[in-house]
Amino acid sequence: MKKLFFFLLFISLILCLPILFSRISLEKSNRTVEVCLDWTSFQQKCKEENLPWEEFLLKIRDYGISSLGLGEDNFTEIEDKIYIFTAGEREKLVLLGLIAPTALPEGETWVFRDKSFFTRIKNILEKKLNRSLTYFQRGEYFFLSLPRTFAQSSYSIRENISGKPKHSRAKVRGEPNGLNYVDFRFGYQEEKIRQAKNYGLKVLLQTESLSVGESVPAGFSFFGYKENISAFTFPSYLQFIPLLPSEEKINPVRKFEEDFLSPGIKLALSEFLLQSESRKFSQLNHSVSRLHYFGPEEYSLYGKQKKAEEKILKRLIRAVKERNVRLLYLYPLPKEFLPAGDGYFDEHYNFFAKLKKNLDKEKFKLGINNPFPQANFLAPRTKLLRQFLSFWIACLFPLFGLIFLTRKKNYLFNFLFLTFFSLSAGFLIATLLSGNEFFLKLEEFRGVKLALILPLLFVISYLYWGSWQKIFRKELKIGIFMFFLGGILIFLLYFLRSGDSFSFLLPGEEWLRDFLENIFAVRPRTKEFLFGHPLLILGLYLLKQESDKGLDARPFLICGFVGQVSIINTFLHLHTPFLVSLYRTGLGIFLGTILGLVLVKIYPLFRKKFSKELLYGVRLDKLD
Repeated sequence: MKKLFFFLLFISLILCLPILFSRISLEKSNRTVEVCLDWTSFQQKCKEENLPWEEFLLKIRDYGISSLGLGEDNFTEIEDKIYIFTAGEREKLVLLGLIAPTALPEGETWVFRDKSFFTRIKNILEKKLNRSLTYFQRGEYFFLSLPRTFAQSSYSIRENISGKPKHSRAKVRGEPNGLNYVDFRFGYQEEKIRQAKNYGLKVLLQTESLSVGESVPAGFSFFGYKENISAFTFPSYLQFIPLLPSEEKINPVRKFEEDFLSPGIKLALSEFLLQSESRKFSQLNHSVSRLHYFGPEEYSLYGKQKKAEEKILKRLIRAVKERNVRLLYLYPLPKEFLPAGDGYFDEHYNFFAKLKKNLDKEKFKLGINNPFPQANFLAPRTKLLRQFLSFWIACLFPLFGLIFLTRKKNYLFNFLFLTFFSLSAGFLIATLLSGNEFFLKLEEFRGVKLALILPLLFVISYLYWGSWQKIFRKELKIGIFMFFLGGILIFLLYFLRSGDSFSFLLPGEEWLRDFLENIFAVRPRTKEFLFGHPLLILGLYLLKQESDKGLDARPFLICGFVGQVSIINTFLHLHTPFLVSLYRTGLGIFLGTILGLVLVKIYPLFRKKFSKELLYGVRLDKLD
């Protein structure tokens, strides 16, 4: 049985190699990073610093900036281009005899002077309201009549306008069925798209819905500037992506692709988009790029830290290098984050220059990014089966390594033997789940938390099988109680810190992380080299020592398997380039082995601390 298992495992690993090499080649082929600046916030900053916007646009090209983020206009951005007569104002004018009752329709009237602007706003409102609107022309002015259930007085509008965009259709005060046009988006300005093109820049168009057709002309002509559109993206403040109504009986994602995506135009999705939302775009994996957003709401994370600029640069580089991000969306940095120098924008230009230099150092280049080439290494229809197999490989391979372990071998050999099983599991999963949808995290390994817990539970059950009665009959002493309490706390810490992000660091951990990253370029995982691997080596050493018959090595083995589970978990991060995962794992094994040998050497000095009474005095006879 053992020989058959190893034979099948060996054949499986051989079959993995072509796919893994293809994946590495694919990841190496896409090295262009697009840096995009938010149009509105940088333009506002230019006004504050008395810098001409055109001069800024001309300058940023020197630092590899290639695109600008352009959102749809809200009401405050178009209000100064419209003359608004509210229903109340109309009644006053009629009452004073200044206009005839038939001069303006009842309700609210918007008056435009620019015909193309009038046409755009009219078309957008008609699509959003799903009805035709009455309009007429007098001289060079265009009058657009809004339905009474839609209009709202300009006074109440100004009261409701806030700095943050709204996402719902609010009821109008006094009109039970009213819609608040303050919440509407009114498309994109042709002048801005033209200006970006004139300065050699492309634009990322932000939209709040897959129903982009409400805000753009039919056929996605974008006023003849389609070739200057780099991507569509969704604003960072959205927590969900609203889809088209289901009663339309169409696939909204597919329609979005057909109407607006084409060669040269991609969909840029935030890497922090909820998995339930990003999965909707799995079918567009050939048109998607991962976007890293760094905006004002995150500045507080760095406001009290020293060297904030350096930390932000590391964050951006890490996103590109370790998470397949190919689009960085940036807002202006606060003055306090930049060194005091010749001026705000001079220092901000220096920040752009440092970003470019660091990306060059990592062999990335700046420019307009293209999505990863289509890569379906395995049949898409087998995706669920492959996810199912990957889950059980992650859960069972640490146990298989323990079952086939023998005490007759050297403790270092046994450590490498167990590590071989963990690496094999990682390689198999990386092969089974290869594909654009996994590289872009539109799909991911399912059951990550269970894959962290179940292997340890399997290992505990195997090691203590048949010994539970002896343990429960033992007198509960303070040493045993403290040991169990410490184990529970370690387990909780391990579980809480095993996500993509966590809210706390241990004392000195941030310094250690930065130190290791500066030395090795990629930081090894702390739970592997500093905890799991050293304790596993010590546990295997104690297991080998015939003279320590009264000592139970199992607690050390269980803690040590945290490192083995972490190795597999590293390869479950499928959006991380395979070579980065492999390098990180190798570093962890190397450093963990050194620390494990140190533990073995100093163990005799603390031998009396690990007495028979403290660790239950139950021998491990199972592994022979």
